Amino acid sequence: VTRCRELIHGIYLDGTEILEVGAGGGFLSHYLAECVPVRSLVALDEYAGHGSPVATGEMIAVMQAALKNTERLTIVRKDFLQYEPGPRFDRVLCVNVLHHIVNFRVKEHGGTRLDEAETVLRHVAQCLKPGGTAVIQELSNRNWCFMPGYRASMQHVDWESKLPPADWSEALVRAGFDNIKIRYRLPLNLPRWNWLRPLFNSEFVSLMMDSSFVVTARFV
Repeated sequence: VTRCRELIHGIYLDGTEILEVGAGGGFLSHYLAECVPVRSLVALDEYAGHGSPVATGEMIAVMQAALKNTERLTIVRKDFLQYEPGPRFDRVLCVNVLHHIVNFRVKEHGGTRLDEAETVLRHVAQCLKPGGTAVIQELSNRNWCFMPGYRASMQHVDWESKLPPADWSEALVRAGFDNIKIRYRLPLNLPRWNWLRPLFNSEFVSLMMDSSFVVTARFV
């Protein structure tokens, strides 16, 4: 729950129609469907192991059966770049997933990460209503991890597969977005005290911890 709340901090979602790309186990999608007054939500994932190898469609389906929220939440098994929405969405949420798609395309097509990020973000734009917002959480490709607890938890991360915030910002501009804002995430193991946010909302501090950031951008 803390992870979900931190992701959507400061983002207005009441009454919105949402697409979550790379829904995985479905924790964020179900949290939004149950705890936030969104209008509707589509949880999209191909469940083919290109991102997290442990993400399957079983967990999200079991949770939906238990919560009985099929009226508000729809689960779609499909590759994101092959997904063609009917009505577009007010918000598209992408949590630690877009770099997987970018790197898969780099291996397949041989382009640069920045060019492939632009391609992926253009498809995000195609899923948004004009004026809609993309919400992207990623890790930077740099990390110093001075704190022992964070260092131990981040040993499995492939840092070279990540893009820095500046590259995401450039790719968003090239893909037709504006009003781009970067927020460095408050560490999840700290209390939700607002006075802490200015201390941690810094790229320098983020690089000493988990290097996580959230980018929001408006599709023009």
